[in-house]
Amino acid sequence: MPLYRRRSPKNSCVATLSVLVFVTFFTGMVYLTSTRWRHYISTPEYATWGDRASTAVTHTINDHIYFSSFDGQSVYTNRGMTGGCNKRAPHSLEYEMLRKVRLEVIMFLATKGGNFYTKDNCRHIRYRDVPGVGVEVDVVCRRPELTLAERVTVLYPLQASLVTLHTQVATTERINIIMPLKGRPEIFKLFLNNLQKVIASGNVKVGLTVVCFFDKYTEDNRLAFLEAAKNMTDLQTHFIELPQQSFSRSKALNVGVEQSEIEGEVVFLCDVDVLFTSDFLLRCLTMPVQNHQVFFPIVFSQYNPELVFSLFGKKVPPPLDTLFIDDHSGFWRLWGHGMVCLYKSDFLKISGLNSARNGWGGEDLKFLEKTSKMKYYKIIRSLDYGLFHIYHPKDCKDVGQGMMWSCKSLQAMSEASNVDFGLWFFRKGYNSSLWGILKTEEEWERKVSDEWDRKVDVEWERNAADEQEREVDGKLEEVQEEDIIPAPSRAQPNLNTHLCSVT
Repeated sequence: MPLYRRRSPKNSCVATLSVLVFVTFFTGMVYLTSTRWRHYISTPEYATWGDRASTAVTHTINDHIYFSSFDGQSVYTNRGMTGGCNKRAPHSLEYEMLRKVRLEVIMFLATKGGNFYTKDNCRHIRYRDVPGVGVEVDVVCRRPELTLAERVTVLYPLQASLVTLHTQVATTERINIIMPLKGRPEIFKLFLNNLQKVIASGNVKVGLTVVCFFDKYTEDNRLAFLEAAKNMTDLQTHFIELPQQSFSRSKALNVGVEQSEIEGEVVFLCDVDVLFTSDFLLRCLTMPVQNHQVFFPIVFSQYNPELVFSLFGKKVPPPLDTLFIDDHSGFWRLWGHGMVCLYKSDFLKISGLNSARNGWGGEDLKFLEKTSKMKYYKIIRSLDYGLFHIYHPKDCKDVGQGMMWSCKSLQAMSEASNVDFGLWFFRKGYNSSLWGILKTEEEWERKVSDEWDRKVDVEWERNAADEQEREVDGKLEEVQEEDIIPAPSRAQPNLNTHLCSVT
């Protein structure tokens, strides 16, 4: 008689169903009675460790997508901070999502095991965006009187893609750059040199409207402007001179947009110390949508090159060769809203900036707020890798009312990164050597090797000096035994030996 008898398909289905019922019942019993941490995924077909979010993310240090955390009040995020701190309040849409997922988890646990939680019991939340998958949210709930904690992971999958906008922009359209100016002739010449390089690429057509406040440098700036216009034949220009008065960035931009004679519907509100690439101007041309969208690009602000490059033992390159982005060269000016690309008609519809505001600082934020209150405008804010704020010593004497603290803070932040500031402090404050930290590995090894060779040479010279001293002492003893000369006094130094010992 065979030890194993093949079952019929009908019997196999019944047996399989019985096992599933038993496993389900056993799992439910474990859920109700266990006091350990348990792992559930709300969608049954993904109730394994190999869920979509987990398998989509590479769990390596450099490629891992980290979670942000929410404690019920503040968000602790691994991304750049718009508030300049390590935590922030959640955005309104973000808070609404967290509120809904917490309520969903509370209802799930109430129906699953009969444990009822409040929102305060479930305030430990982590979440992350997984590209191509969705938003993964992890919630931990615990009631103080219970000896268990429950954790639920919820995945909000992405929906099918939907095209929401399609526009066509003629690249033959001209961008009109509106720039306020007072003094600063050297920076203005640098701006014009970069503009000449951009126009030579032939990527977009450009116009330049300069609104200049009269001062002792006005004639120098005018001559530089005329020379640039002569060298860049495809550049349309308009130089507007205002009588001597206090500088007002708001007034200059309003005058430039309203009075410019340059053909071009898209205007770029720019400052003299901001350089850009031709690719940025293409984005500046295509991002605004008339009557619908305004583009506020985020500028990459350079650190003090004299400080940063000297720390690395490098020569400071020319300014136009420093337009690159890394952790040591600068930072994203997340709170700055002064660079704007929009249609001239939209600028006028928004009523421009507040011309009564003197100096600079704060007028950009007011313009952004005014734009956002007009409900039919969508604001585009993004980091732009083709827009650079050139470092210069910051002067806070012309800042607007109530902006001194912001100016001083920016003045400090513009010098160097936290790491480079710390390294500079150690070198200047403690006279510490930084070559092992700031040089490359090859230079480090070479330095260590040279240091070792030097120590070996010194040690060899010392040993040779000691050997020579022993030989001299031996000869003196031989001479003393023959009573030819007296022994040297202990108070008299042996000059030859002394010199050898310090060689």
